Amino acid sequence: MDRGQISDKVKNIFMGLFQTEESKLPASYWTDNFFGSRLHILPGDAVAYLYAIEKAFELQVPSSYILEGKFNSLDNVTDIIFDILQKKETCNLQE
Repeated sequence: MDRGQISDKVKNIFMGLFQTEESKLPASYWTDNFFGSRLHILPGDAVAYLYAIEKAFELQVPSSYILEGKFNSLDNVTDIIFDILQKKETCNLQE
């Protein structure tokens, strides 16, 4: 799966979970912090989004990404998923 496919899926999960339309979001929604004043995502909603991402991509996001504050925007979530899938692919190739 390439980065574009990942970002589309990340966005679709977000839009579906929060039942919002892309046209109603600020232009910078892709890089806006989930917990900032523009998106107004509550911590519990971020957890629900994390679970939805893990289920959709069939993986577990390591707690290090959460503790480092990286699971905080759509762009960063895309980077995290891309990184995890790349590492998984590399491990599968080495076996």
